Parts: sequence; C-alpha cells; structure tokens
Amino acid sequence: MDVDGSKEGDPPPESSSSRTNPFRVKLYPSTFAGPFLVYFRKKDKPINVLLISSEIYKKYSSVKEIKKISLDKLRVIFGKREDANSLLESQLFANSYRVYAPCDFCEISGVIYDESLKSDDVRNSGVGVFKNNSISPVQVLECNRLSKLILSDKGSEYVHSNCFKITFAGSVLPDFVVVNNVTFDVRLYFPKLMHCERCLLFGHTIKFCSNKPKCGKCGEPHSSTECGKSSDICIYCKQKHLSFKECSVYKSKQAKLNQKLKNKNQTSYSEILKSSDDFSDPNIFDNLSVDVQDDSTNANEFIYKPPIKRKKVTNLDKKSNFSFQPTTSFDKHFPRLNSSQRTIPGFQKIDDEPSTSKKSANINDTSENATHNNDKSSILVILEELVELLGFSNFWKSLIKKILPFLANLFEKLNSFGPIIASFFSS
Repeated sequence: MDVDGSKEGDPPPESSSSRTNPFRVKLYPSTFAGPFLVYFRKKDKPINVLLISSEIYKKYSSVKEIKKISLDKLRVIFGKREDANSLLESQLFANSYRVYAPCDFCEISGVIYDESLKSDDVRNSGVGVFKNNSISPVQVLECNRLSKLILSDKGSEYVHSNCFKITFAGSVLPDFVVVNNVTFDVRLYFPKLMHCERCLLFGHTIKFCSNKPKCGKCGEPHSSTECGKSSDICIYCKQKHLSFKECSVYKSKQAKLNQKLKNKNQTSYSEILKSSDDFSDPNIFDNLSVDVQDDSTNANEFIYKPPIKRKKVTNLDKKSNFSFQPTTSFDKHFPRLNSSQRTIPGFQKIDDEPSTSKKSANINDTSENATHNNDKSSILVILEELVELLGFSNFWKSLIKKILPFLANLFEKLNSFGPIIASFFSS
C-alpha cells in the first residue's frame, strides 16, 4: 500500500481556516535509521528518468539507487537523512513532479478526547512525551478536530466531535501530549482503508490511480456509468448488504491494516529503546531533605549484614604445595584437618580398638598357631618312625597312619592336663 498522506475517505475537519496545509512537506526525523526513500509522481508531464537521475547525482553524494517502479512513479534511495530531506524541501522538481516521502516513515497520528480543547492550542503549544524519560519529546506537526456523521429526517450532516487527531514527528506514538502543562493520554489513530472508485482496488484513491476503470455492478473492465445491469450483490464478498462497511472483505482488510499499524508502532518503539543510552528512571527520592535521608532515631537499630562467603577454590594442582591461609577468626582458632589425618587428635571412637593393641594381638595369635602346628607335626613324625622300626605289615601301617592324627591330638590333650595330674599326685 502506498501511503502518501491523502485521506479522502475521512470526514472533513472543523473548518478550513484552522486546517494546516495539506501539502506540508514530510521530512525524516533524526530517530529514523533508514533507508531514506523519496518518491516522484508525475503531474502533467511523464517522468523523465535520465533527467532526474543526472540532476540528483550532481547535487547529492549518498544516492544508493534510482528506479522507476511504475509508469508514473519513481523511487530514489538515499544513504543520508540530510540529503533526503534536502531533496524533499527543494523546489527543483516542484513544478513538474510531486516529490514526497512515505508518510509512515516520517510521522504518526494519535487521538485525544476533550470537549473544551482547541486545535490551535495543541498545534502551537503541544508536545508529545513518553513514559520512558530516555526518549526525547517529539514535535506536534498537525492537529484537527474530527467530525462525525449524523443521520436525521432532514438528511445527513457532519457535526464536530470531542476527538482530536494529532500528527507527531517520527514513527513512534508518544504516550502523552502536554498542552500548557496539562497532560492528555494519546491513543493510536486508525485511518479508514483507502478505496479507489475507479479501479475498485484498496490502498489508494482515485486521485492517484492510473489503472483501468472497473464496473462496481458487475466487476467487468468498464465504467459503472456504461453498465446497464442492476445488481445488489457486492462484487467483493458476493453478498447483499446496504453499506460498504458491512462487507466481510472490507472488514478483513481494515483489521489487517490496524494490526499492521500496531506492529509497526511497537517495532519502532523497541528500536528507539535499543538506540537509547540511558534506560534509568529518575529517582523519586532525590528531593528528600537531609533530615529525612539520615534519621538519627534509627541509630541504635540492628542492621543485618550478610555473612562473608568463602571463595570456592577450583582446579587446584594436586602436585603443587597449597598452604591454607586462615581468613576469619574461626579458621584461626579451629584450623582445618590435614587430608592424611582421619581422626581428630586426642579423640577416638568408642567401638573402635586401638591400632597398637590390634597389631599385638594379631602377632600373638600367629605365633601361638605356629608353635601349635610345629608341636603337632613333630609328634606325627615320631609316631611314623616308631611304626617303621617295629616292622608292622603294610595293612597295619596304613591303619596306624589313619589314626596317627587322633593319637597326636590325644597326646596333646594329655600333655595339657599334665600339671593338674602332677599336683594331684604331689598332694
């Protein structure tokens, strides 16, 4: 959609004396990042691309592209805002062509509601401000009181309403407009969807239409005055309705246009916030007196201080000699344990025995078992030698060898009871 600032479908504003110039030059604001587009439209003569190109390249150095996008329209892209605004304000092509910038890139419109307000007051002393103080205020370019259509038995007439349409510089809608130190909330203005009565397309008006005419009765490529058909069916939605605003196709396109304006305003606002250096809001307590800021009555009040956190030591080299440095009084009085020391010095678990006693007990047990085994083996050797000397047969030898362990154990038992028997006979 080519938005060039014309709003022929809107109702007339309050009066011609208080209206601003409809051909006001639209310039790019300093907040716009680019690219900077400038369009040429023909008035009476066709567009001479070579002549326009030679003149522009002579005067401006930041020209990126010059392209003819239709029979009666030319587009110039600049890299610098100053060159684009200079061409828009120049009178070099004013007599032959209409030179303008897209309205959506240069300005944005909002509405406010008040019965006693006047358009001249807003236009002369009004300024747009934002909630975020890091964004600079914007200038009010235009203000008009909107009118509403009243239907009666006598006919229809336009009556002034309490709604004002305000045009601001830039592509971001301010949150408020301040007029003589009075703040008014600003809402986004949604223009009516432009509709051409010549080609029956949306997005432009008959004033800037170069398409072939189309019949509004049958939809064929001829003028409506030349058509003899009479039909109540809408050529867009194929339904019957009295008003064009009841068309489902028109409603859908109007809703898409409104959503597009919302998204564009949000995107432009986020871009300005990114480019802003300071996002901090002013401190509301800056104006407090010294007595309020430093209250002596709270001198004895307990002030909580968070505990000191130790720094975590990571990636220590095991081979390196790391010496722990106590940082607090607790570390000085209660030093850390060495990694090799498993227990606290001077303390011992109740159910654990001392290590030295365990070692001595194990040594005694092993020595006793060794002597016991030696005595037992010596007894077996003596008994085997006695069997060989007595000359027993093989049968008896094998039998005696089987009972030798029993005899050895018996001899050992008798040996253990020796002191008891000796004391018995001595008594």
